[in-house]
Amino acid sequence: MEISFGMLYFNKFAEQDRDRARRDLDELRAAHDAERQRAADLAVQRDAARADAERATREAAEATERAGRWQAEVQDVRRQIDQARADAARTRTEAADAARAREQADRARDRALVAAEQAEHARQEATELAVRLRAELAATAAHRDTLAADLTAARDAAATAEGRVTTLTVRLDAAETDRDAAQRRVAQLGDQVSDLALALSRLGAATPHDANG
Repeated sequence: MEISFGMLYFNKFAEQDRDRARRDLDELRAAHDAERQRAADLAVQRDAARADAERATREAAEATERAGRWQAEVQDVRRQIDQARADAARTRTEAADAARAREQADRARDRALVAAEQAEHARQEATELAVRLRAELAATAAHRDTLAADLTAARDAAATAEGRVTTLTVRLDAAETDRDAAQRRVAQLGDQVSDLALALSRLGAATPHDANG
């Protein structure tokens, strides 16, 4: 009777140990599945971060290209301004020549009428040219200011895009770090599951032998 009671007690203890080991195994498997799902979620977040980084990089490249085009237009406007200034200088010279012509006409009264008419005609042309050049110069200056504002906006957009690239790169690095940690955790849980499975198999093999004894 003492041996039978001891066997029953041992079998009951072994069954409780086995049930507890199975519960632990179930919990580890659930944790393992949760870690695998977390690793999958992190992979999705990493892919999304990479897509955002690539899109921000393309936007920065496009903004830089636009800035280059605007800089070329600014250079062209500057050349136009220089040309307008040169034309204005020639206009002033022509006006001075016209004034001298008028003075010569005053000294040569016998040619006063013809000289005066020529001088007046030259003065009108010079005045019209000066007015037209001033208008063109004002329009050029306004266009230059607009291009300068657009260039500033493009540079700001490029700086913003570069900031987004930096932020997304940091997020990507963090996501990859979390993924690596999750993978290590999955590997550890896999080892624990294997150890528990081995222990259960040993316990299952030992229990029938003990019962028969």
